Amino acid sequence: MHPKELLELAVVVASRGSTFLQNLDQLPTSGLDRYWTASKCRLNRWASVMKSYQDVVQSQQTQPQREQSWLSLRPTIEEILSTEVLTRVWAVLLCEHDVVCGTNESSPVARSVYLGHLEARHRALNILIYGRGFSLDDSVAVNRLRRQCERWTELLLGFTATYAGSAVEFAFDRKSFEQLIQERQLGETKLEEGLTASIRASFHGRLLGDAGNGDLNDKIASGVLSCLNANLYLASGPEMSPWLRRLYDMTDETTSRIQFLLDSEFNSSTSDQL
Repeated sequence: MHPKELLELAVVVASRGSTFLQNLDQLPTSGLDRYWTASKCRLNRWASVMKSYQDVVQSQQTQPQREQSWLSLRPTIEEILSTEVLTRVWAVLLCEHDVVCGTNESSPVARSVYLGHLEARHRALNILIYGRGFSLDDSVAVNRLRRQCERWTELLLGFTATYAGSAVEFAFDRKSFEQLIQERQLGETKLEEGLTASIRASFHGRLLGDAGNGDLNDKIASGVLSCLNANLYLASGPEMSPWLRRLYDMTDETTSRIQFLLDSEFNSSTSDQL
């Protein structure tokens, strides 16, 4: 799964999060575990790729070798920056779910993944400032991507702020974000109807490479969708692309099969006792 598809998922999560929070049921442990485990594995992969690049830069390597190392690293930096949108938006909903339910189960997961992602972001930006092997044009292009991701994050967090008090915690700049919320007008919620298409067009051609973490991105998205766990939630949200609909259907089918097996085992045990 490409990072741009997680951007689309972030729109779905942010624009319909209030519906999610109306469900006071406990979130499925399997979904939270899948999200946490896949996120941690992805963080480890990012760290490994960045370390490999730094080893090349710090050693007595030729400029062509440094340039090749940068070409291998750039997709990872793009993935770190772009997938941070979902990390922050989903963290808001997980933390707010604990607040609404009076529990402390999903927020530790959210904050752990968020802090790990934040550390990866800082390392990536440090490379952009002090690294070698890439041109000024490359640096400018990646920096533009960073700013674009930040703007979209603030916009989506703005939607979550209407129903989640923890939204400001995950904004890039608390002061400017609070000012943004104050300036929002009541009629602006209609903007959510075109957000999916807008973010798809906004990042078209921006993410140039493939960091090779499609398997983990798929599991992260599956974990998020498993926690949403409601057909009405997605049906009432913005239009979903075919990949997201297929992924949700697959997640829903898997959950149904697991529940069927659990019910069968329970019924079997009950019959034996009788």
